[in-house]
Amino acid sequence: MRLRPSIVGRIMWKLGMALALATTLLLAHAMEPERTVVGHTVSSQQLPKISIRVPEAAQYLGADRWILGGYDDCEMHLFVESDPSRVVKRLYWIQFEAYVPERPELHHDYGASRHITVGGIDFYLDTWVAGKNEPVSPGSDSEHEHELIRARGYQLPTDGMYVRLVHLPDSQKRHEVMIIYAENLAPTGYTAAELSKHGSQRKRWADIEKALIDRATASIAVQRRAATRLSAACVPTSCRSGGSQSRPFANPRTGPVGDGQARHVTDGSMNTYADAGCCIAMLPTMRATPRCPAESRSGSAPWKPAFDIA
Repeated sequence: MRLRPSIVGRIMWKLGMALALATTLLLAHAMEPERTVVGHTVSSQQLPKISIRVPEAAQYLGADRWILGGYDDCEMHLFVESDPSRVVKRLYWIQFEAYVPERPELHHDYGASRHITVGGIDFYLDTWVAGKNEPVSPGSDSEHEHELIRARGYQLPTDGMYVRLVHLPDSQKRHEVMIIYAENLAPTGYTAAELSKHGSQRKRWADIEKALIDRATASIAVQRRAATRLSAACVPTSCRSGGSQSRPFANPRTGPVGDGQARHVTDGSMNTYADAGCCIAMLPTMRATPRCPAESRSGSAPWKPAFDIA
């Protein structure tokens, strides 16, 4: 049987649309964030293995992931503190980047930046002031940041002051984690134009910058991630049985987190099963400690976890 050209055309069109949809879905899935956010902590399992915590007053706006310029895999997480009119007072911008394998010649270079140590980790340090109406490059990370803030119903202040911290975890300098802390500039009484490099009040910037850096490093807790370990004596019977009887606990920062999903865990001395809220914290922002309430050993009373929140 021979198909008429019109029928063949419709079939090809439908196949093309189906292929385009499938490609779109695959790309959307591929661009899902890899890092996890629990409460006010962003945790990364690889390059680098790190946890970054912001203040409890900060509101999480969400994540964005895209390929910047066709060569840089970017994953952004934003938190803000705002005034009653939803103008951002403080911004916490956490971003992970990795050059795509197809561009092996690319390497990060922050040779002109200063250095600072935060949480025992070396970071490159830069600061600046900027107005919200200054132009941003289409497709840039700044454009993505602006769009995410607007999409959540917030707005940037007229002028802001920024601290950027960048850590390069690999010797090839192809990966980075960037933390930007920003504040509304208005409380200083100066504008971005006045404090800019050639501004009339530039001489004031040194003192303002120092205080800003101090607030940034005091507000953001950075910690290298380590393997989760727990003493066998701290594992109650309900958790050893496979997780179905385990009791969710309340994280003081995020509320109940137990999910009833059993996971196999090895703590070095015995194998157990636990859900996210029992016995062994499988969430990346928590690490078990040897401390263990007496009732958890006997199983005679509800177990209360003794976790340090990283």
